[in-house]
Amino acid sequence: MRPEDLRDFLGRQRWFAGKGRQWTVTQVQPLAWLREDLPSVRIELVTVRYAEGDEETYQLPLVRRAEAAQQLEHVLVGWEYDERAACDVAVYDALHDKEVTGTWLRNIAADVDLGSVVFHKEPVAHDP
Repeated sequence: MRPEDLRDFLGRQRWFAGKGRQWTVTQVQPLAWLREDLPSVRIELVTVRYAEGDEETYQLPLVRRAEAAQQLEHVLVGWEYDERAACDVAVYDALHDKEVTGTWLRNIAADVDLGSVVFHKEPVAHDP
């Protein structure tokens, strides 16, 4: 992902802690693919540095689609060329994409270990 697209996207998110501060995207680290076929899904670690020198890293679950998805327009991160698919893809916040949310649940249920991403289900909590 282009840092400028990530900057625009992060700045629009209500959960982003850097509102009202000067900051730049300094690093994007893609982790393992959770789903390789389009729509493909992976988590990317995005590090931002503030003018004061401190940094924060955000986990962004992103989905890539071969075509624009109108229902996801409000969470569009940007467009990029996908070498595996050999085409431009639209990149969205994956947590809003109902077609791929099952990927998270299946991986958690199966305690999947992808190397850079590990899913683990917690034991059921019981009321005291």
